[in-house]
Amino acid sequence: MSSTWGAYMQNNHFEQIDQAGAALNLHLNCSVHYPAYDKRLFECKCNICFPVWAVEAAMQTGNWEDIEKLHRQII
Repeated sequence: MSSTWGAYMQNNHFEQIDQAGAALNLHLNCSVHYPAYDKRLFECKCNICFPVWAVEAAMQTGNWEDIEKLHRQII
């Protein structure tokens, strides 16, 4: 089952953004879209924004704690 929400536009770095969005979606279990507010931000269905750099850092380190904490605190 595909979990998509809102406009899903990819401009220059399709594969990199797609991988980051898919990873964020899996870790939050919440649909995301990109770009939010015409910026390098993912926005989840709960209206929480996540900078691409933060998602990429979580992917590289394997530490999703800050991302998940932000999502849990707001929802």
